[in-house]
Amino acid sequence: MKPLRSVKPSFPLNARFANKRANQPGFFDVLQPAEVHDKATGKQYSFEEAPLELLNQGPECWELSAGDSWHGFHDEDLVDTNSMLDPVKVTITCPGINLDGSYQEQGIPGYLITKFLDDKRIEIARTGDYTILILFSVGITKGKWGTLIENLLTFKKLYDSDALAVDAIASLKGQSPHYDNLTLKQLCQQMHEKMCELDLMNHINEAVNTDPEPVMTPAAAYQKVLRYKAEHIRLDDFSGRIAASMLVPYPPGIPVLMPGERLPVGDKGIMGYLRALQDFDKHFPGFEHEIQGINVDENGDFWVRAIIEDERKAVKRPEQLRFKRRVSPTIKKGRQ
Repeated sequence: MKPLRSVKPSFPLNARFANKRANQPGFFDVLQPAEVHDKATGKQYSFEEAPLELLNQGPECWELSAGDSWHGFHDEDLVDTNSMLDPVKVTITCPGINLDGSYQEQGIPGYLITKFLDDKRIEIARTGDYTILILFSVGITKGKWGTLIENLLTFKKLYDSDALAVDAIASLKGQSPHYDNLTLKQLCQQMHEKMCELDLMNHINEAVNTDPEPVMTPAAAYQKVLRYKAEHIRLDDFSGRIAASMLVPYPPGIPVLMPGERLPVGDKGIMGYLRALQDFDKHFPGFEHEIQGINVDENGDFWVRAIIEDERKAVKRPEQLRFKRRVSPTIKKGRQ
């Protein structure tokens, strides 16, 4: 089976990133192996110097193998699996976190990069805490990915030169008075330190490893909603309740709670992660996370929909409750 034509354009971008990283310490990186092996000739190449034919002929150069240190995955997660990178997707990593999940002293969160690139009309597919995902689909040219690299270089220059954040990212103007007098570097560092304080990476792991109690099927929960047996409640009141809607925070971009599942009383996994995201979103207007199933009121508090159980009275809501955001804006996908 021949590989897609759209695979090849991503290879030069990967190589350019490796060269820029070598010449500019602290520059952005790409999630890829440092070296690849040609089984036919026995030669070892650095990724940026590997022949395109080698990268394009099979999956070996893209595999995530147990024992390799470049990808950061635990060995037990990769043993007896066929895991590999998608050659048409490039994950750009930002300074701020190590492969073992520990935080670095300084960082540049991916949310700021996406905001900057969005102002330049460069489309980002997905944004994580310290990653951005680029898709190489049909129509992506050398000129387009060259523009991406030049804009990342521009961001780094603005960062190093202490340019004002609102000058570097024009769309920040009017978002919050707090941004007006901050340099881009200061805003990056404040956001990075907040993410360290909240320990978002650890909260993600705990959230996806939480085991909610399945009380009813999603279909049965939906029937409850149709019969007005559901209510909006504050996040702080959600512990021990049955979800009426699917909760999908990004990252990780997978459901952490399905309709009909009861959140354990005293849960610190899902609740801990959602509280951390709520705290972050309140501190950084304009950088709110994408969370399916969450509504946000005018104070920035999270509200979720829960099933009204027969033995439980409905929670009394404030009379003037208004949601400023019913569907979270997606800073992950760039422009709407």
